[in-house]
Amino acid sequence: MSGKVVHQLVDDCAEMIYENNYLGDAFKDGPQKFFLSDEWGSYLSHAGQKFESIANFRDKLRKFAVQSGFHYVLSRNDSIYVNAVCANRDVDHCGWEVLGSVASINQCFYITRFNNVHTCRGMIRNCSHRQLGSKIVRTCIESIICLNLGLKPREIMSNFKSTYGYEISYEVASRVKKMCVEKMYGLECDSFSMLSWFREAVLETKPGSSVVLEVDESTERFKRVFIAYAGQIQGFKFKD
Repeated sequence: MSGKVVHQLVDDCAEMIYENNYLGDAFKDGPQKFFLSDEWGSYLSHAGQKFESIANFRDKLRKFAVQSGFHYVLSRNDSIYVNAVCANRDVDHCGWEVLGSVASINQCFYITRFNNVHTCRGMIRNCSHRQLGSKIVRTCIESIICLNLGLKPREIMSNFKSTYGYEISYEVASRVKKMCVEKMYGLECDSFSMLSWFREAVLETKPGSSVVLEVDESTERFKRVFIAYAGQIQGFKFKD
């Protein structure tokens, strides 16, 4: 994504204009670098286009808007229908719109109406986008984070910028890491709530074991747990 990209209305068609085409050699950016986000601009193409699910369509719609450099609002968004219009529709009467629904026969999502012409003022595609939130970022780099849970938010920010060409906030990076950890290990509250079950299971299946679970009496928050299995206890006795 070298240089800014501007969308303008030319002969009733939305045209992407690259600044580098109009700058002298001394002012041009370096060689164009290709990012994994380059293909996002082709995710939506025509009426009748099929998506594996409504969630898949929403994800592709977000990425399409980010790469194309515009914002949209949802005039309808439920379990069956999605209707998105350009955010400048009320101000500039922009006609960009996409409408689709889930087919009951296979639960796939199909675009039923798609007007891909922006009649609003020119838009600039830059290195950040307000719709580039944790939902998009997680789908892009979840596998990387899961392979290395030690990645810090700033490292995630740097990785996303170098791979996809966009800047994300520290808050988004932190949220994405938390979402990935929860997907792998579950919610922390759920894990702690299972300690009582685990205590009873150990005492029932391993008679002679000791499990001490301590919680704060005023807040009922977990403090510590001590576990000694029957075999370990017998081993210490034999050693003595």
